Amino acid sequence: MSGFLYFIPTAPAADGAKLAELGLDKLLGPHTAQGHIDIGPDGGAGGTLVWAAGPSAPPARYDAESQRWYPHTPPGAAACDYWLGFVTDARPGAEDLARDRQIPGRQIVLGDGSAWEAPTARLADLDMAPTTALPCRYSLDDAGRTLTAVVADHETLWAMASETWLTLVGAVAADSGLADGEMESTMTNERARQIAAAALGANYRLGPLEADALELLTTDNVQEILQTLVDFQAFIELCDAEAKKKASTPASSAGGCGPPA
Repeated sequence: MSGFLYFIPTAPAADGAKLAELGLDKLLGPHTAQGHIDIGPDGGAGGTLVWAAGPSAPPARYDAESQRWYPHTPPGAAACDYWLGFVTDARPGAEDLARDRQIPGRQIVLGDGSAWEAPTARLADLDMAPTTALPCRYSLDDAGRTLTAVVADHETLWAMASETWLTLVGAVAADSGLADGEMESTMTNERARQIAAAALGANYRLGPLEADALELLTTDNVQEILQTLVDFQAFIELCDAEAKKKASTPASSAGGCGPPA
């Protein structure tokens, strides 16, 4: 197995709080280790090299000839807060980065030529009710009634699925008369890329930087991932079946519904 390398400038060690601050705590695998190095990819002395991989993890050292590195710079920041790297001849793949528990969806071939499991977060439903496919927690309200909510780890993904649903499914629903009011919403290519990377991140230990470093995403497969996220194809099939049902009734002149242009 192979994995990613992470270099944190000027940090002699990275405890749990530091990793959480950088957003790396959810990206590191179960075989994480650390090591102080004198010179990292930024040329600076000191720092911590952290890797997330299996038992055969790459060595905890910086080697410009055998490794490829990319800086991670937060929006609005003047400098990068960590570096992402991997051994050039041992790029991490789906099997290396897979989380122990994955959200079912659909296998999609990404830019590395391998199939990755894209999750389905929102199930298709003609009554427009937001039905989640994500793990949920049960609790009680003040009246003792049972409440259901998406578990904390997937709340952001659920919000992204709802946003995606408005873009892909909302337009179809409004045009087909399945929902009242204006439901259409637009999404930029950059936002679509971010959501696609986050969706993959639910099943694999990667984020937008890791996905770009491995050249996994394309404009085509981003759309496939987003459609899988909201069970889009199943919705279209339900929609078409409903249209045929209405068409078989003489009093109805409803047409079919298809993907938005």
